[in-house]
Amino acid sequence: MITIEQVQELYDMLTGEKQPEGCVIPESEMPNLSAIAAFTVIWYLQTGPRIIPDHFEQCKECDAIYDTNCSGYCEKVIAAEEGSQMVFTTTARPLCEECVLPPRHCEGCMRYCDADVPLDNDDRCPFCVTGKGENERVLASELPRRTG
Repeated sequence: MITIEQVQELYDMLTGEKQPEGCVIPESEMPNLSAIAAFTVIWYLQTGPRIIPDHFEQCKECDAIYDTNCSGYCEKVIAAEEGSQMVFTTTARPLCEECVLPPRHCEGCMRYCDADVPLDNDDRCPFCVTGKGENERVLASELPRRTG
């Protein structure tokens, strides 16, 4: 059975970060792939010859390799500027365990919120405050002013 440590070791070798123990590749011939290209090789080994189990993924935030049996998708509220207006949307992204737990979350829906997302006095996100659904957008002008 292939372990996450072995997949990480392959990834590190493909990106040129570190040679696996016992592997002797001259420095000038070490692979130096980008994070995306290195994980594409791993993906091929998962889907083509099925050498690597398909429950290993790459975190979309920090590029770390993680096991989806231990981590997974995180729904976050994110803020973006559109012209002079702040707009809030939700996103679900595959994230490793460390990136899945940002420090702020909404007390209403328990979604994680980026630092730019304002929470109301009851620590509720723009979606709980306005009653809008996850596929909708919330404009900053739709939010009541925070008191206190």
